[in-house]
Amino acid sequence: MRTIDTNVLVYHLIGQGGELSQRSSDLFRRLKSDAETAYVPVTAIFECIYACQMSYRVPNDALAPLLLEIMDFPGIVIEHRAALVDALELWHIQGPLSFADCFHLTLTKELGMTQIYTFDRKMNRFPGVERLEP
Repeated sequence: MRTIDTNVLVYHLIGQGGELSQRSSDLFRRLKSDAETAYVPVTAIFECIYACQMSYRVPNDALAPLLLEIMDFPGIVIEHRAALVDALELWHIQGPLSFADCFHLTLTKELGMTQIYTFDRKMNRFPGVERLEP
């Protein structure tokens, strides 16, 4: 198994990198068909979101479904898959929350915790996790 870096994700999603985008998309086709297996670090998802939003101005309602589709490929291995899927779904509908905030909330729930220390009042919107101020 090999690891996928952020730039491969971005080239695949954006499709504006000529040969690099083509090679990235070829890899993701193999991952989708389970012809190959690759590990995607959680940090690569975070960096990909940042790069797509800051450099290419891709809105979260367009980006979240694309990442959800990739995470469903049989050849993709990723830690905290359930929390990432839940975070992407929450981020897709909760505009004011950053993806990092969404992931913190869903990971808290995945790990069996019910409370999160934060001063961010927007985090009150997630059922099952209570926001506490220290």
